[in-house]
Amino acid sequence: MESALTDQVQLDLLHHTRHAIAHLIELFPAEFGWERLIPADARTLPQVPEKLGQLYQEIEEYCSSLAVKFDHDWHWSLMWRQQLSLKTLADRYGKDYVIGACHPRIRKFVAQIYIEELDPFMQWFPWSWFSDMQFIGAGGFSAVYAATISPPYELESTRVALKVIDDKLLNEVVSLYFSLFVVGCCWLL
Repeated sequence: MESALTDQVQLDLLHHTRHAIAHLIELFPAEFGWERLIPADARTLPQVPEKLGQLYQEIEEYCSSLAVKFDHDWHWSLMWRQQLSLKTLADRYGKDYVIGACHPRIRKFVAQIYIEELDPFMQWFPWSWFSDMQFIGAGGFSAVYAATISPPYELESTRVALKVIDDKLLNEVVSLYFSLFVVGCCWLL
């Protein structure tokens, strides 16, 4: 009985956090790179850090009210990553609308992500979150950089490897999939 109650408390906490994060994304879509998906009032932009801090405190207090120890990674970072996944955005706004809100150069690629059902694992990172890019090397259709990513919802920046791929590779990935799909379908028949 106690385990079921604990599970229900955790589910309530996750639902509450997801809803609060989704609301904040809708209030400040430009901060998360989705201004083409969700229209917003430009006057709200200076409030983003303050609102994020308030939400963080609210989630901590909500955990405390449920007698759950707040875990930054589980109750905050993971929830943000899930809410910014292409799957969650498609569930909320529709795949076609999400694809249409993407830069024209990557629309085919994002559409392919949905076809391949990779959307739960793909998160959108706007260019504005990256800084201190240092070129490491290039070859074929891409270049690799060391960079710092600073999502507005995180307390600290993180060093990452960033691979910038050429349009030719994006087109090739999409074409390769269609070729394999057609061959696969013919093979199955």
